[in-house]
Amino acid sequence: MPPKVDVADERRAQIIEAALACFARKGYHRTKMDDIVAESGLSKGSLYWYFKSKKEIFLATITSFFQQMEVSLEEILQSDLAPTEKLRAIARSVASGVEKARPFISVMLDFWSHTYHEEEIYQLLQEIYRPYAAVLTTIIEEGIRQGEFRQVNAEHVASLLIAVYDGIVMQLLLNPEQIDITAWTETMLNVLLEGLHH
Repeated sequence: MPPKVDVADERRAQIIEAALACFARKGYHRTKMDDIVAESGLSKGSLYWYFKSKKEIFLATITSFFQQMEVSLEEILQSDLAPTEKLRAIARSVASGVEKARPFISVMLDFWSHTYHEEEIYQLLQEIYRPYAAVLTTIIEEGIRQGEFRQVNAEHVASLLIAVYDGIVMQLLLNPEQIDITAWTETMLNVLLEGLHH
């Protein structure tokens, strides 16, 4: 008989938290399911009830993180803010998310570097990036229609914004002590908006 829903959610969260602790210590590829079992305090049977593999645990963690970010994006998109302020709000929301994920950035890059060629992982990456690109494109197009932004290719600008954050993530990996994500975000916004405004 399956566990009750509330217990199932609690157990899944417990396993994910244990897995993240193991990944942070040993890296994704050196972590074994037995390590996660020991860290979680659950039985091996309990662990395999919820997740079939280490990869499934990791993907559940990544999916949950980005789903939470998508909710924030959609709320900003539907708000009454002007396009400029929507872009600021989104950039700050993403910066906050990157800051929270800072301890696990090297783990994520380790995972992607070994699995990006797998169709399942490629599709997940597409699903992660697509909502960001769509929301940013929509806001930039809105700004153009309202005369707030000059005529630009909205999709290109959206892709460039995403690329900036990808670059910040790489900088965090290379110079973790020297990166102030909030300050970098404000600088990036000021430069971008100066280029977008008439």
